[in-house]
Amino acid sequence: ASFRAVVSSAGDSACSDLAANYVRIQTEACDGTYACQSITSENILIGEGSCSSVQACQEMTGVVSIGNSSCIGKRACSSCVNVNACRESEALVVDSNSCVGDDSCSYMNGWAQISTQSCVGVNACSRLSRATILEESCVGVGACSRPNHDSVTDSTWNVGSGSCSGCYACTNTTPESTVTIGNDSCLGFSVCEKISGNVTIGDESCYGLKACSNSSHNSTIVIDSQSCVGARSCMSMSGNSIVSNSSCVDPQACRYMNNGEPLVHDAPELPLMIL
Repeated sequence: ASFRAVVSSAGDSACSDLAANYVRIQTEACDGTYACQSITSENILIGEGSCSSVQACQEMTGVVSIGNSSCIGKRACSSCVNVNACRESEALVVDSNSCVGDDSCSYMNGWAQISTQSCVGVNACSRLSRATILEESCVGVGACSRPNHDSVTDSTWNVGSGSCSGCYACTNTTPESTVTIGNDSCLGFSVCEKISGNVTIGDESCYGLKACSNSSHNSTIVIDSQSCVGARSCMSMSGNSIVSNSSCVDPQACRYMNNGEPLVHDAPELPLMIL
């Protein structure tokens, strides 16, 4: 038998069509047209003030836990693409004050764990798949959107705390890529964008416009801490390349590095991007 515990459900059709063994919705949650509609799962918890806007948290299927003041905005946290993937244990875990912005955390395709104050911005973390996002990360329009989406591999996306902040930071990672980003890294416009291959980025690295972006497919790249600082630094790397601690700290430094050797290109001088 199904069990429903609905504490607050303000809004047209909010919290409708629930069908689960256990559902708990806290105060001032599911406030908006179609919010929390069509939940079909076990052990769903939606915290206070969450799932608040048109179609927010609609059509979820899986083991879902959403903290307080999260999933706020049109279609936020809505429409899981792969129903079977979303039935995995802890398929979607969203902590407090996260997934805030229209289409944030929407159209997910696989498990995801999102910590406090993360995935904030229009389209932030949309189409997320097999990802762990720590606190205060993926902040900005399109930040961390579409990593590994539709990939059928075991690729994963791990982001440390305070990382991937800026418009389109850490977006458009290609399928079959495994990426680990440390703390306070990938800060700036389009930074760490379109990463391919196996990429590891240490703490406090990849600062500035498009830094560490566009790595080549099938590359294995390791960027140590406090490295790749400046506009387009460590951009378009390929092969098997390692950047040591506190290295490549000028605009365009180590750009086009291939198998550990920087390639010479007649690129124009560019000003350092203000973070």
